[in-house]
Amino acid sequence: GVIRRMDGMVSEAIKLHSKAKGIDKNSVTALMELGEDYIAAEQFTNAVSVFQEAIGLVGRSLPPHIRIRDILLKTRNFKEAIAAQKRIVSIAPREQAQEERAMLVALTYEEALDKLAEGRFYDARDGFKSVLRNDGQFIPAYLKLAEVYERIGSTKNSIKTLEKGFKATRSILVLKALEMFLSARGEMDKVVDNYKWAKNLESNNEVIRLLLADAYVNVSNFASARAEIDSLNGSLVHTTLYHLIEGKIQHGENNIDQALDSYAKAREKEAASCLSFTCIACGGGSHEFSGRCKACGQWNALRAVLS
Repeated sequence: GVIRRMDGMVSEAIKLHSKAKGIDKNSVTALMELGEDYIAAEQFTNAVSVFQEAIGLVGRSLPPHIRIRDILLKTRNFKEAIAAQKRIVSIAPREQAQEERAMLVALTYEEALDKLAEGRFYDARDGFKSVLRNDGQFIPAYLKLAEVYERIGSTKNSIKTLEKGFKATRSILVLKALEMFLSARGEMDKVVDNYKWAKNLESNNEVIRLLLADAYVNVSNFASARAEIDSLNGSLVHTTLYHLIEGKIQHGENNIDQALDSYAKAREKEAASCLSFTCIACGGGSHEFSGRCKACGQWNALRAVLS
C-alpha cells in the first residue's frame, strides 16, 4: 500500500490499506497509512475519521492528533484546528509542550487574520489580543491589532498598541508602523518624539538613530539630523537610506553639489525598498512582510533589516 501511494496509485493504496485494516482492526499502522492515503487523495473527511479511529486505539499518542490538526489547518478550519491543538498541548510531553503552545498561538493568529479579512473587526481584535496575552513577542499580532483599531476608528489605541509593541519587542518594523500611523495624521513632531523615546530605550541601536535623523529632516531640523547621522560609524553608512538622508541634509544646508553626490550614491544601491526581511528560523529573505515565513512556514520569524 505504501509503495502504491509513493508511485501515485492512491486508489490502489486505499484498497490495500483498507484490506489490511479489515485483517487486523487493531492495527494502528494500517489506520495511519490509510489516513495518509486519504490525504493524498484529498479525501480529508475520510482521513480525519480514520485518524479518530486510531486515537480510539492509542488514546494520548500524538501522531493521529497532529495529523488531524494538520488537515484542519490545510482546509483553513481554524476553529476546529485550535480545538485539536489544545488537545495536543494537554497530552504533549514536557519537552514538546512549549513548541505545541507556540503552535496554538500561531493558529489563534491565523484565525484572527481570517476574521479580519471577513470584516469581523471586533472578533479579530479579540483574537489578536489573545495572541499577545499568550506571547507578548508576537510582532505580527501588534501590527494587525493596530490595523484593526484603525479600521474601527480608534487611532489612539493603534498608537498605544504599537508603542507597547516596540517596548516589548524592540522591533524596527513596529517602530516604522508607528511612524506611518502618526505621519498619516500629519503629526510629524510626534514621529520625532517617538524616535527619541525609542532611542532612549535602545541607546546603542544605530538603526533607530538613522531613522531619527530621517524624522528630523522631515521637520526641517537639519542640525539635529546632522548630529544623529554623524554619530553613526557602523555598516549603516553604506545603506541607501543613509545616503538619501545625507543628501536631504546637505540640500537643507544648501550644499547642492554634495547633495547630488549623495543622491547618486543612493541610486547606485538600486534598492527598491530600504527595508527587507530575514527569517530567523531558516535565513530566507523577503521584500514583503508577513506573519509567516513563506520559505519554511515558521510564524513570527521575519525580522526587518536595512538594505
